[in-house]
Amino acid sequence: MNKFLIQVTVTFFAVLLFFSSGFTQDSRDFPMQSQWEAFAVDEDRTPEYQAMLLLWIIPDEGLYTYAHDPGPAGFPTVLSIKEDPTERLEVFYPPGEMQPDPFDPSTSSEIYPEERPPIFIPIPADVSLQGTLTIELSLLLCSDRNCWPVHKELSFDLDGLDLGALDTAQEQDWWSKWQDAGPATQDPIPEMAFPSPDDMAVDDTRWDFEVRSLTPGLEVDTLARAALLAMIAGFILNFTPCVLPVISLKLRGMLSLEEGSGVDAQKRAFRKHNIFFALGMLIFFSVLAVVLSLTGMAWGQLFQSPGAILILGCIIFALSLSLFGLYDLPVIDLKSKTQDPWKNPSAEALSTGMLATFLATPCSGPFLGGVLAWTLTQPPIIIGIVLWSMGLGMALPYLLMAVFPFMLRFLPRPGPWTMYLEKILGFFLAATCVYLLSLIPEDMFVKALIMFLVIAFAAWMWGHWTDLTQSNLRRRSIRLSALVLVGLAAFMLFRPAPEHPVAWTPFEEQQFEEMLGRENILLEFTADWCPNCKFLEQTVLTPGFMAENAQRYNLRFVRIDLTQPNLPGEEMLRALDSQSIPLVAIFSRDNPESPLILRDMFTRGQIDRALEQELN
Repeated sequence: MNKFLIQVTVTFFAVLLFFSSGFTQDSRDFPMQSQWEAFAVDEDRTPEYQAMLLLWIIPDEGLYTYAHDPGPAGFPTVLSIKEDPTERLEVFYPPGEMQPDPFDPSTSSEIYPEERPPIFIPIPADVSLQGTLTIELSLLLCSDRNCWPVHKELSFDLDGLDLGALDTAQEQDWWSKWQDAGPATQDPIPEMAFPSPDDMAVDDTRWDFEVRSLTPGLEVDTLARAALLAMIAGFILNFTPCVLPVISLKLRGMLSLEEGSGVDAQKRAFRKHNIFFALGMLIFFSVLAVVLSLTGMAWGQLFQSPGAILILGCIIFALSLSLFGLYDLPVIDLKSKTQDPWKNPSAEALSTGMLATFLATPCSGPFLGGVLAWTLTQPPIIIGIVLWSMGLGMALPYLLMAVFPFMLRFLPRPGPWTMYLEKILGFFLAATCVYLLSLIPEDMFVKALIMFLVIAFAAWMWGHWTDLTQSNLRRRSIRLSALVLVGLAAFMLFRPAPEHPVAWTPFEEQQFEEMLGRENILLEFTADWCPNCKFLEQTVLTPGFMAENAQRYNLRFVRIDLTQPNLPGEEMLRALDSQSIPLVAIFSRDNPESPLILRDMFTRGQIDRALEQELN
C-alpha cells in the first residue's frame, strides 16, 4: 500500500510538470494564430485562376470559431478585403459543421470545430501579381466557457509570388474544401453587421488605467502555479469553519477504532478508515472536475446566492440534530453507537469524506478565486489536474496517516468521554450554521430561524414518532409528512418577492469620461454569446443586488455589450488588461485611475468584499 501511494504521487507530479510548461497565456494576445499559404493552380484543370491564397485560422487547443454563415445563434467569421491592388479578388468560405450551438443547445449553428479552417482567396488568371493585399479578419473565438471577439488586420505581398516555385493547389488535401466553399453571403446576419474597415482601428492609448486585481496573489497563468496554489488551498480547507466540524467527526470515528482487538487489527482498520475518507474527497473532486468541464459551471456557484447558503445551513442543522439523538441518519451516520445492522465503516468514511468536501465549497472562495478563474478557461485535462491537486491537498493528512498507521497510538483511548465529544461536535455543527447565517441578508434572518424550528420539529417526528413496532406504511407516512412539512415551510417562507431593478446605463465614451472621478461606477462587460456573463447577471448581479448597492455606495451600474462589434467597448476591455469576458471593474470616485477588477466567475461574497474595499 505504501509503495502504491508513493507511485501515484510521483506519477501525479510528473504529469503536472509535463503540462505546466505549455499552458500559459498572455492576456494581451488572442489564443489563436493565422497563417498565409499560396499555391499555383493548374490552368488545364481550372483555367479561370492562376493561384490560390489560403488564410489558415489556427485556434488554440479546445477553441472553435463560427462559420461565415453560422445560422441564427452564431457569430459570423468575416474576412473583408481592405486594399486590393487587382480590384478583382473575392473571398470564399468553406462550410462549417452543423451541430447544437455550445451556448444554446436548443438551436444549431455551423461551427469550425477544433481544426484549421482555411479561407480562400483565388487569384484570377488575367490579373497582374503586383502590390500588397490587406484584409480585416473578424471572428468570435470560443471555448465552452468564454469567448474572445477577434479583429485583426493582415497583409500579403503579391509581388513575392513565384508561380513556378509553388506547389499545385489541385494536389492538396484541402482542395475538396475549396470545391465546397462559397463566396461571401449578402448580410448573413444583418443585426451583427461588421463596421467598415476604416472604423476598425483601435486606440490602445485612449484609456490609461493602473489595473488592480481583487486577488493579486492568486493571479495565475501556468498549470504549475495553479496546481500548487490549489494543493495549498485544499490543505487549508481542513481548518475552515465549513469543514472542521466534519473533520472532528472523522477524529471521533478513528477513536472508536481502538475498540477492536489486537494492534495489527487496529492499524488495518485505522489505515482503511483514512484511505476511504481521503478517497471520498478525491472522488468528489473527480466528479466535480467532470461536471465543471461538461457544463461550464463555476466552482462554488451553488453558493453564490443567499438562498443556496440557507439550504446548506439547513442541511448542517439537520446533521447537528442527529448528534443529539433526535433521529438517525439513513446514509451518513455521525453517531458512534447507532444500532444498525447495515452499518458499514468503510461506506461511512467514504460518505463523510465526500460530505466534508461538499461543505468546503462555500469556504474556498478566498483561497481559490484567481486560481479557478484561470483554470476554468482551460481544457478539461487542466481542470481535472487542478481540482485533483486541490483534493490531494485536502486529503494529504489522511493519506499520510494511512501510510504511517503507527500514528494511531497518539490518539487518546475511547471511553465515555467520546459521547460528550459527540454532543460537542453537535454544537460545533450548530456554530457552523451561525456562521452561514451571518452570510445571508438581514431580511432573511428571521425566516431562517423559523425554518430551523420547522426542521427541528420534523426531525423529532422522524425519530420519535416512529419505531420498528409500527407497520411500514405508518412509519413511512409519518416520515413523508415530516418531509412535506419542511417543504411547505420553505415554500411559504421564501416565495420570490417582486424586485425593483436599477437600470443599467449603456456605455458611452463621453458620458463615462464625465462620470469618472465624480461617481462610483461598476462597469460590466457582457454579450449574448457569453453564457457565464448571463449566469452572473442571474445569480450575482441581480436586481436586488443592484438596488441594495446603488443606495449603499451611491453606485452607478454601466454595461458594455459586446454582442455586436463594439470598438469603444473593446478599447476599454484592452485598457483593463483583458481580452475575454466576463469582466467587472469597480471605479472609485476617489481613485478612478486605478480600477479593481474581477475576472471571469466570481461569487456574491467576493464582489461584496470588493465594493467594501474600494468604496468605503
